[in-house]
Amino acid sequence: MGAVMSWADEGIVCYVSKCKASDLQPLFRRVSGRLKNRYSLSAATLRESRRNAQLDVLCYLANKHRKNHIRLYHLYNAATDDHIFTTSEAEVREYKKNSGWKDGPIAVYAMPHACPDHVPLFRAYNKELGDHLYTTDIREVDKKGPKITKKQLESLIREQLKGYCHRKFNVYLPDKLYFCTTEKVADVIISGSDLIKRRVRGQSFDCTEFAHLLKAEFIDDIYYERTRSMPYAFGMLWGQSTKGGHAVNFIVVSEGHKGDFKLILIEPPQEGEPAKKYFPSDGYMKSIKLAIC
Repeated sequence: MGAVMSWADEGIVCYVSKCKASDLQPLFRRVSGRLKNRYSLSAATLRESRRNAQLDVLCYLANKHRKNHIRLYHLYNAATDDHIFTTSEAEVREYKKNSGWKDGPIAVYAMPHACPDHVPLFRAYNKELGDHLYTTDIREVDKKGPKITKKQLESLIREQLKGYCHRKFNVYLPDKLYFCTTEKVADVIISGSDLIKRRVRGQSFDCTEFAHLLKAEFIDDIYYERTRSMPYAFGMLWGQSTKGGHAVNFIVVSEGHKGDFKLILIEPPQEGEPAKKYFPSDGYMKSIKLAIC
């Protein structure tokens, strides 16, 4: 499991057009076998670096500010031959702290949220290659990103919950393959949900209802937002906590590193606090009887 380095899911950068227009600037992507991914707003630039390379138009970006659009920053590092596209000024400042990162030559703009005639621009990163991948096809991220089979996931759950499982502990995993996103993307899905504003309210809305609804948020993200080709390695645990019968969510995340699959538990939010994340070794769950993904 996790025998090779894969591409860590870095989520949605922005929303871009796939339709050509006179006031839109094409973003080109060079596809050339084993070479690193190259991107440019100039097809000539990419052809100069590799004449026989295949060039695709990845998407179209506004070349001047439009209503509701925001700046899409482009940074390039010639030493590592890597590209950064981001709408975050903080991320730009962070990258520029490291030598070699320079601004791209053309200012472009994109939509910060979903809207008609626009699609998500996804980003993934391979630390071993030192290379970022950008695509509008989530299946490309799914194919290259960290995945785990049903058998591997059950083995990981039992291993990482070892010492906290009831003697009759059961695991139910209905799918053959699961995607392991990064903790950062998981946090975006959780924090973007209205569910985190709700508070436990007696038996009408307690930990069990919260766990079911948070699972539904990750299903909705697959179906509506990212249209992934497989489910997240996200589910629910039932058992006994230090305070009695309890239900929590769990997610298996990966940063794309060799064998770095990590199981995190998610606790319903308490009054005035966000949902809490912790590890099985923290000992809050004492006896777990059932896991469902």
